[in-house]
Amino acid sequence: MIRKNDKGELLLNITTVAEKVIPKFTRYNGGWIKQITGIDESKTNGYSLLGEFTPGRLVWNKPGLYLDCSIGGSRKNQEYKYSLFILQPDGTGKYLGVTEVRYERGGDWAPRLWDAITTALREFEEQYQSGDVSPSSTTQTRLELEELALVAKERGLDSALEFITKQIELLKNQKKDD
Repeated sequence: MIRKNDKGELLLNITTVAEKVIPKFTRYNGGWIKQITGIDESKTNGYSLLGEFTPGRLVWNKPGLYLDCSIGGSRKNQEYKYSLFILQPDGTGKYLGVTEVRYERGGDWAPRLWDAITTALREFEEQYQSGDVSPSSTTQTRLELEELALVAKERGLDSALEFITKQIELLKNQKKDD
């Protein structure tokens, strides 16, 4: 269930948000997510991206810009895919269409994302920080049901999961009819 605290943080699993919005998202060989708060141009690697790594579980996350590193490919020939997305104040994700793919570890992938990061941070500030954007009741209910479905699945409650999944589908159909 997505909840918002007095700091504007959302209680959710950020990996679940990324999985829904990033094309070809994977954790086959691992991966991570980091909230990006700025750039340190004195460095030219991943350490140039300022912010905190987020755990892949239910925790408080701030709306803002995030970088996902999905590690796919084979065990011997891993593919590192760095994708930018925004966690919006209503708990939904928005993929920015920016991805850098590398076939080896290290390298100069981070500076290639600097322009997109600078633009995204500026746009996020302008769009969301000017006023609190609150989700519609249908969107909020759908997000809460999706989070409940994940919790039910983790606890092995298949019948609850089926019920919740049906409720999500009903809400999606209802939204299409609106």
